[in-house]
Amino acid sequence: MSAPGGKAARPAAAEPARPAAAGKEVPKVLVDPRTRRSFVRGRFLGKGGFARCYELAEAESREVFAGKVVPKSLLVKPHQKEKMSMEIAIHRSLSHRHVVGFQSFFEDDDFVYVVLELCRRRDTYIRIKKNEYTIPKHINPVAASLIQKMLRSDPATRPTINELLNDEFFTSGYLPGRLPTSCLTIAPRFSLAPSSMELGGRRPLTALNKGLDSPAQEPLPDKEEAAGLREVGDAVSCHLADMLQQLTAVNAAKPSERVAVRQEEAEDPACIPIFWVSKWVDYSDKYGLGYQLCDNSVGVLFNDSTRLIMYNDGDNLQYIEQNNTESYFTVRSYPSALNKKITLLKYFRNYMSEHLLKAGANITPREGDELARLPYLCTWFRTRSAIILHLSNGTVQINFFQDHTKVILCPLMAAVTYIDEKRDFRTYKLSLIEEHGCCRELASRLRYARTMVEKLLSSKSGSGRMKSST
Repeated sequence: MSAPGGKAARPAAAEPARPAAAGKEVPKVLVDPRTRRSFVRGRFLGKGGFARCYELAEAESREVFAGKVVPKSLLVKPHQKEKMSMEIAIHRSLSHRHVVGFQSFFEDDDFVYVVLELCRRRDTYIRIKKNEYTIPKHINPVAASLIQKMLRSDPATRPTINELLNDEFFTSGYLPGRLPTSCLTIAPRFSLAPSSMELGGRRPLTALNKGLDSPAQEPLPDKEEAAGLREVGDAVSCHLADMLQQLTAVNAAKPSERVAVRQEEAEDPACIPIFWVSKWVDYSDKYGLGYQLCDNSVGVLFNDSTRLIMYNDGDNLQYIEQNNTESYFTVRSYPSALNKKITLLKYFRNYMSEHLLKAGANITPREGDELARLPYLCTWFRTRSAIILHLSNGTVQINFFQDHTKVILCPLMAAVTYIDEKRDFRTYKLSLIEEHGCCRELASRLRYARTMVEKLLSSKSGSGRMKSST
């Protein structure tokens, strides 16, 4: 995205309100036709490749924003329109303290207007111009060296593509042959990489957390880490909101009422989820809910809203506190305060292993899936008809009691996996179900799923067990 002008508050420049090649003057008062909010155009802030930025003062509140103005005369070709739409879609999906805040966008006959947060700090602009920056101490020296090479003030001295590919950062240490699709949204885990590998100075997350063999608890997070933890919760809520939109759209299409239903055309094996809950046991009247993921890792969401996960190697442990702070241990070395919880986790694991069938047992993991970061159970609740399980990667799973069918919804892939009464496991793109239709059984479960996602979104608990409902 080209710089909106807000991050670098340059001295005001004398600038006409008539963008080059546009032929039209930017109005003094801009009105959003949807919200009826009006903005008064102020001083010129700067320009990018095809946009100019002005201060915009909201007429009613007098709050000042940065306004990015793009002439429609520069958005004639399809790829130009697509680029603008993609830019808006990406920016409006971001919410981070280091990213200029997105407020809204609207258009008239001549321009597209993007309303952004106005950042006035001149020191940021000065530091960018002087190429002044600091690299946090916890960054690996090899990575830090590469960053410094890429950010050299003189572009002519920066490494070429080939030089980058041959840099020590890319050529040393463990390099997997394939990464899971989950890496598009969350960092992979290397704690289970081949034991024979030479890390060449790189350390996995477990090592950063004082080592797997150290029973020492992590210190409380500082303000910046705490903000990051809040962002995890924000991302989970964002996934639910996306899922609700997807389910609303597919249900509105009434896919089971089509004259010719071609459900097989909606199938997309590439969207098969990496993780789902394959077993669960409810002991929440005393301790909590135990579950097993499809990779045979086991977790417990305790009644005190803490979580304990045992990886499928039967040795590595991950403990997650109420505020989402994570600590890593092994079954050979952990704090004595976790004795009872680890004993309970082993009990849940043994019970599920001996007494429960595994959902989706016939699905073969794809190469690279072992590097996907394990999700944990955020929230769950039961109704008369089903149990609803919400994972930290955005997945919502609904297991129906009467016929043992299951739906696994992934908002990131915009897909649903349906395990029917015969235990057939099939994954469909929701947009293709809209187009080609589906059977009544799946359609009814998608309608039910929308209601359950609404309930998850409306819950203020944020984690743990929600109240059961009908």
